[in-house]
Amino acid sequence: MSKTPLEDEIRQLRQRVAELESVDAQRASAIDALRQSEERLQNILDETTAVVYLKDREGRYLLVNRQFEELFHISKADVVGKTDLDLFPLEVAREFRKNDLHVLEARASVQFDEVAPHDDGIHDYISVKFPLRDASGEPYAVCGISTDITEHKRTLEKLRDEDRILKKLLDLQERERRLVAYDIHDGFVQYVVGAKMILESAARKLKDQQIPEAEGLLQAEQLLAKAIEEGRRVIGDLRPMIIDEKGIVDAIYYLIAEAGGGQNPAISFSHDVQFDRLDPLMEGAMFRIVQETLTNASRHSQAEHVTIALTQIDDQVYLEIRDDGIGFDPAKVSKERFGLDGIRKRGQLFGGSTSIESSPGHGTTIKVSLPISQP
Repeated sequence: MSKTPLEDEIRQLRQRVAELESVDAQRASAIDALRQSEERLQNILDETTAVVYLKDREGRYLLVNRQFEELFHISKADVVGKTDLDLFPLEVAREFRKNDLHVLEARASVQFDEVAPHDDGIHDYISVKFPLRDASGEPYAVCGISTDITEHKRTLEKLRDEDRILKKLLDLQERERRLVAYDIHDGFVQYVVGAKMILESAARKLKDQQIPEAEGLLQAEQLLAKAIEEGRRVIGDLRPMIIDEKGIVDAIYYLIAEAGGGQNPAISFSHDVQFDRLDPLMEGAMFRIVQETLTNASRHSQAEHVTIALTQIDDQVYLEIRDDGIGFDPAKVSKERFGLDGIRKRGQLFGGSTSIESSPGHGTTIKVSLPISQP
């Protein structure tokens, strides 16, 4: 028997009901999956220590994380629909809005320095803001991730203050060295040179007259010559006058001559710079770096050759000192030895960078980069 029209209609209705139930089940599953996804996203946002937020094109909040709630004392539910003007002081809110509009106009991620009020005062933030786009590619919201850098900035400022104090102390030390060097040169050395000349003349006359005491005077003259040499060595260790008179290039040539005129180890120096003079304190720092490095090469490296290169590229000056000695393991250098740390610190004080590369059997290379323009 064939089915009646009524039975066919009932069967079709049942099929339709089954289809609708399947669609409802799929929709419920999709809604549940979306809810779980949103919960996971919110959990991720809530666990970060950064402040995360989402605003529509009109500046109304759509979403915030737990850090936002805790810092600004407002719940997720209460913040939705509000703008920065509802939550922050006028100037702060205007700055936030200006930055949000910049992101929407640029249609790209932008980083900003921002400030926000906390219970203990104003805090500094680095904020990365970027647009969210709809299916057509049009920005419909701005998402922001703001990281509190207040403590970081305070630490940096403290370090800068310490560096400024250290730089002043270094300047005072160099000034004191310079004064003592000039005092020795213009006082002690000149007096000894004068005494030596008088003694030399007297010894020559007595020797011509074959007087026995002439030999003693000649010995005294030799001792005065050694005293003059020692006085000049002390002046060189304090602050060679050539730095103030001629600059760093001639001062390096002076150090090479003092190290033995290019022997033991053999020292070569090349330079390609456009500056005439640098900041006097920086010239002194570069001089001390070369001096310390040559001393180490002579005493410890067993090097046969040392090369020094001084070059300038735009507003940067580069100093490289390389030897072919026995090298060392930088990780095993004793904390009691301050030479390498002194080199690094001198570079840091003048806004530069220092690298010390060495390994056993492969020599040592010291590279220092410094900005020519000093604040």
